[in-house]
Amino acid sequence: MDFDCSLAEMKQFSKEKKLTINDLFISILSNSCYEYFQKYKDEGPDKAMVDQLQCGFPFSLREKPRSLSDIKINNDICLFLQRIKIFETFEQASKHFKVEFSKLKGSLRPFGSYYAMGLTASMPFCMPKFLVDLISDKPSFMWTNVPGLKQAIKLDGQTATGIFCYLPSIGYLPNGISMITCGDLVGLAVFVEETSGM
Repeated sequence: MDFDCSLAEMKQFSKEKKLTINDLFISILSNSCYEYFQKYKDEGPDKAMVDQLQCGFPFSLREKPRSLSDIKINNDICLFLQRIKIFETFEQASKHFKVEFSKLKGSLRPFGSYYAMGLTASMPFCMPKFLVDLISDKPSFMWTNVPGLKQAIKLDGQTATGIFCYLPSIGYLPNGISMITCGDLVGLAVFVEETSGM
């Protein structure tokens, strides 16, 4: 499932609410999960409302390049696990996530995750595979946002009117939510493997 929306409109709405784009989307995600679990709570084994989910975020530690010569093709990212609380209203969710994600800006947790993943990559293959499977069994889904091209894509004189980013499954984790920007478009996509049971 995927859909597109206007980046300009999103920025304007976020500015009015004093939120970042990430705050906005995670708040919407939290509300959507609330509606979903509220609708199907009687079908679960405990017939109870889920109050939070574990989400895996690709967290980038790359510095913003000051010039073209500063650009490096590398992978300074790590898989960062974050609890996403489920809220009934947008106001509750946005207030919570604004505080939570602001804390991450000065947190050492992403650096710890980055160096831990770097350490596993230097081990024999069986160890990283075991650890990736262990980590991927913890979150409920992966979330990624990619700032794409500032100019809209044009092919054969035609401007792209839709865009989405495919987020492949990792280890045992079959579900993913992606966001990518291109020009004034923001593409959102939700991927769920049929075998996940969701």
